[in-house]
Amino acid sequence: MNKRSSLKVNAISNWISLLVHIAVGFFLTPFVIMHLEKTGYGIWTLVGSFIGYYGLLNMGVGSAITRYIARYAAQNDTKELNKTANTALVMFCITGVLVVVISIVVADPLTHFFKIEPEHYHAFKYVVWILGAATALSFPSGLFSAMIAAHERYIVINLINIIATLIRTGLTVVILQAGYGLVGVAYSTLAATVFSIVGFVILTRSVVPQFRISFGFASDGKRVRGLLPQ
Repeated sequence: MNKRSSLKVNAISNWISLLVHIAVGFFLTPFVIMHLEKTGYGIWTLVGSFIGYYGLLNMGVGSAITRYIARYAAQNDTKELNKTANTALVMFCITGVLVVVISIVVADPLTHFFKIEPEHYHAFKYVVWILGAATALSFPSGLFSAMIAAHERYIVINLINIIATLIRTGLTVVILQAGYGLVGVAYSTLAATVFSIVGFVILTRSVVPQFRISFGFASDGKRVRGLLPQ
């Protein structure tokens, strides 16, 4: 496949992924509202908005990884590739642990800050914890997807994202119909995230066979600063 054809196919896969996400949101939202009712859906939206701020902790590292991995792969510099990737992995693991700790600490105070009704206290806190765990896993998952993107394999990235979306959608429907409510929906998100990271790890082994996970490759502060936005 030539470069132009590859660009077209990757672009089409991006559009398909976007359309799947839009379609799922369009058809799933009324179903979720019907089963969770306005209060439950309001809590889900509120927690989702709060969890979304965790994305700021990424600090643009994902884009930097794609750039450097593409460079070192083109130069066939396995040593530098592994140093960069493992340094980023350490950073993301630390960020993930931080996200989990923050979620555990703030869950209870947030119930008072947002004036959550007593009958929804436990559901609210569990959703914060579960979505916090899912977000924590998404940080190291981002490393593997960035490494695959550095090799322009956007089709497989989008395929995994589409399958993860469909898994989350299917589980949400089954869980809500079974009456497990708000917490069950959060678990469906966690399950889809676990699928994504497993899929990206397996694909990385195929697309970037020279990559080896070893914290011994993790470099010093200079390399960390190089991954952060200037």
